[in-house]
Amino acid sequence: MKEVYLNYSTLNQKAIGLIHLDKAKAYLREAQFVSGSRLPKLEVCIRFLEYGGECSIVSHLVRASLAIEGKAGTNFLL
Repeated sequence: MKEVYLNYSTLNQKAIGLIHLDKAKAYLREAQFVSGSRLPKLEVCIRFLEYGGECSIVSHLVRASLAIEGKAGTNFLL
């Protein structure tokens, strides 16, 4: 799966299925995501929402239909 994770590569890693813009920005400030991992995807999702988008998704392409339904990946909302 291609979700965004908190505490990635640790024993308490947790997939994020749904996240709102304000929380995503907070995690970004906390350096929860490292460059070369999900950081660029997170930054693009935040930017898209800030410029008028309503929803942005990080997912594997083969799971796109499930991600659109909120059943896979990470959905970013306002």
